[in-house]
Amino acid sequence: MLTELLPAIHALPHADNLRLMQVLVVDLAHEEAMTVPSLNLPHMVWAPYDAYDAAATLLKVLNEEQFTTGYGDYTQDKEWGDVAHLR
Repeated sequence: MLTELLPAIHALPHADNLRLMQVLVVDLAHEEAMTVPSLNLPHMVWAPYDAYDAAATLLKVLNEEQFTTGYGDYTQDKEWGDVAHLR
């Protein structure tokens, strides 16, 4: 049956292929009794912007002796918060 469907699937426009994938994933998740987020609601997505605590933690790890590579230390620009490599 799948071999009969494949030519029709390959002929679908890109947007329809994406929608087909979405439908199949949701159906499989329901069969596996998994919770699927609603497709019609906006979702929060985390981004690293303004993650100052994470930047400080990374800077600390980079400066720890066990991670020393011989290329110098890292420092944080106090005005911009950028991490720069010092030679």
